[in-house]
Amino acid sequence: MKRYSCIIVDDDPATVDLLNEYIAEMAQLYTLASYTKPLLAKSGFDNMLTPVDFLFLDMQMPIMNGDVLYAEIKSLVHNLIVITSYGDAALSAFDVPAKAFLYKPIRQAKFVLLLERFIAELMVKDQYIILPITPKRERVKIYLNNVIAIESQSNYINIYKTDGILKCYYSISDLEQDLLPFSSFFRVSRAFIISTDHIQAMSLNHVKLDNEMTVQVTRSYTEKYRAYLEHVKKS
Repeated sequence: MKRYSCIIVDDDPATVDLLNEYIAEMAQLYTLASYTKPLLAKSGFDNMLTPVDFLFLDMQMPIMNGDVLYAEIKSLVHNLIVITSYGDAALSAFDVPAKAFLYKPIRQAKFVLLLERFIAELMVKDQYIILPITPKRERVKIYLNNVIAIESQSNYINIYKTDGILKCYYSISDLEQDLLPFSSFFRVSRAFIISTDHIQAMSLNHVKLDNEMTVQVTRSYTEKYRAYLEHVKKS
């Protein structure tokens, strides 16, 4: 199981301790470092060789505010989560690309819900399949977050990716089975599997994808598709 690194920077020791407890109770997270002084945090980041997965950063701190610190270390941060006691109006003064905001007092249920969602997103980015791209079975690694759709042809499949189209010598039925563990893929016709992460628009019988392709949902797959459509409307 992959574990994701966390760094906490907050001038309130109680908040740092609380977040350390929450992180320790999530098996897929671990605390790499925690700081109550932003200058010490800056020094710690200066000695890092690889980026941290999650930075929990307070915005208003003595000597150096969070936005100033972030500007110095942003190349070493994959995901920024702002922690604050202030409302949205006060936060608007800080120009940082936060993935989310955690408002004090930070409730564990909110923390867990948020981080579980982010971990799921990161896991998808790390997931891939290996498929043959020549009749002689030369293989290539394909990251699933880049896959928009899969189209079946006579003796091969076209994989539509964010960076182009890849021809693979594999059956769409076998690939459908391989993709069962990944909830973001489902089949809409005998010829097409689509990724729900790349849907641009939906109607009763058609899906428009991020690459501007429109795919028809055929009768055999309508029930599953419409159930998904209802789920989207409610969420």
